[in-house]
Amino acid sequence: EILMSTLFFDYFKDRCLNDKMSGAKFDDFYEFASTHIFKLIEENKINEFNPNTFLFMLKQFCSGNQFGYLLNSEDEKIKTLDEQRFVVIDVAKITDDKILYGIVSVLAMDLYNQKISKLPMNVVKILCVDEAWQAFASPEMAGFLKKQVKIVRKYGGRTIFISQELDDFISSEVLKESIINNSAIKIFLDMKSFSAKFDVIQTVMGISDVNKAKILSLNDPKLMEGKPKYKEVCICTGSHGAVYAVEVPYEIGAIFETNADNVVEMENLIHKYGSVELASTIYAENKRNA
Repeated sequence: EILMSTLFFDYFKDRCLNDKMSGAKFDDFYEFASTHIFKLIEENKINEFNPNTFLFMLKQFCSGNQFGYLLNSEDEKIKTLDEQRFVVIDVAKITDDKILYGIVSVLAMDLYNQKISKLPMNVVKILCVDEAWQAFASPEMAGFLKKQVKIVRKYGGRTIFISQELDDFISSEVLKESIINNSAIKIFLDMKSFSAKFDVIQTVMGISDVNKAKILSLNDPKLMEGKPKYKEVCICTGSHGAVYAVEVPYEIGAIFETNADNVVEMENLIHKYGSVELASTIYAENKRNA
């Protein structure tokens, strides 16, 4: 670990002092490492490290090799990621690829840390983790999130964890011991399908009996009879819990739609009119007039 830290430090020191950071990419780092690693080993008389094996592993990320496209991109959008207000990193398709998932996880961590360090304190930085189990499947990402939850508030940051899987919140030690304990706000949607296991949820989440009753009453058909169509949500802040009615405008719902038939309808409208905004407006009017 010390050897790697020294190698990275020397690389960036050399590039910064010689004004060569512009256009830096992995090929450049590999070229530097292929000579400097031997110098470090010789100077420090290191015998337990095989530099040839190390360079062989790195080479697959050089241009022309298996993962050469990953760290050598000249895409302007990637270069300016730390300047974007809203960034989505979708790892759903690469969770089974240990190499890709590991790299993307590290890049995501670095991107968020850059935003924390560069943006003013009065700018709220939000890290939202959807489908939490995917993030915690990686020990590196789990450790990163555990640390971030504890320190991010000091820098004007917020963390949000979302999951439809009960086990995400009751089986993960990281979630139970660090994240849940440090979460001042907990938001619950309809939990009827988990009513048989709710005692476990109540214990892990620290929910009072009063708030438990509120949560299990969400979207009760008897209570909602004769009322406009909406969904209920229970927001718990500390020991206080309150139920709110939420009605999503069709225009917004259209953009985040997951129902297959409605998605096809939206896609057809986008193809016809060439604009997401116009398509969502027409989609909304069609729904209201149905």
